[in-house]
Amino acid sequence: MNIAFRILEKLLPIFLLIFLGFMLKKKKFLTDDTMDDLKKVIVSISLPAILFTAFLKLDLKISYALIFLVIFIVCVLLYLMGRLLVKMIPSSSRYLPFLMTGFEFGMMGTVFFGAVFGLENIGYIGIIALGHELFIWFVYVTLLKKRIEGKTNIQSVMRSFLHSPVIIAVCSGLLFNLLGVNLFFDTFPPTSAFLKTLEYLGSLTVPLILIIIGWNLKLDRQIIRESILPVLLRFVLVIGTAVCIDTIIFTRFLHLDRLFSAALYTFFLLPPPYILPLYIKRDETKELSVVNSFLVLYTLVSIAAFSAPAPPPYPLP
Repeated sequence: MNIAFRILEKLLPIFLLIFLGFMLKKKKFLTDDTMDDLKKVIVSISLPAILFTAFLKLDLKISYALIFLVIFIVCVLLYLMGRLLVKMIPSSSRYLPFLMTGFEFGMMGTVFFGAVFGLENIGYIGIIALGHELFIWFVYVTLLKKRIEGKTNIQSVMRSFLHSPVIIAVCSGLLFNLLGVNLFFDTFPPTSAFLKTLEYLGSLTVPLILIIIGWNLKLDRQIIRESILPVLLRFVLVIGTAVCIDTIIFTRFLHLDRLFSAALYTFFLLPPPYILPLYIKRDETKELSVVNSFLVLYTLVSIAAFSAPAPPPYPLP
């Protein structure tokens, strides 16, 4: 089976779940209040379960500190580029900066990379994603809340860090990892059962988020046309950035294994974070439609890039 079919087999369920959410909305099977409650379940329970486990089991090395720093800085620069584009394109969404930065590692990164290079090599893209995940939960979400609520301050940010289930999960996972007790979690029956519980909870995240995206999706031709230019701009920008990082830092400076290059390009081909619609208020119907249209269009672009006959700029197995 060629690469295109392998990837299609993995990604088709994503589109089926989005379609399910769309049909649930059309048939009025659920209410808007129910969807808001599902968002709370994701942000407060299932997503933290995934993040705690991911950071607990991540293979951390001091030599990877530069990778972490570079990816973190790139995410910040992409956000600033989005702020600039908002000024250059007056008709653009106020959430465009949040669509220009961030990558959907949790739901699609492992699918893309695992389908091509094998799940046994997932650690490579996990290392690439570390700086990104900290950017998402310490910078991206904070700025997003400020954009929605209209104001923020240091005290509110600190309270958010201390009380956010997502932040607690990331910090706890990293702490236990650095203390070297991650193996204890797998071998001690009570903690092993705890991890299994988190696995069950984490498995809720993907289908729920995709159903919510489908629920909010409005296939408005005008909105889709308005999304095409930002989608192409982001794609060109992130691929150019990935080429620079791979050529200058990964290859010439760090002399990393070529699978790191594969992980880098895979990561930078991913769509923006699927969590963005979870934070947008449901009365912002136009903005929700724009954001969801952008996410769906960019996901299609990502799939097309991986399914292209020409091999990507990294070694295939």
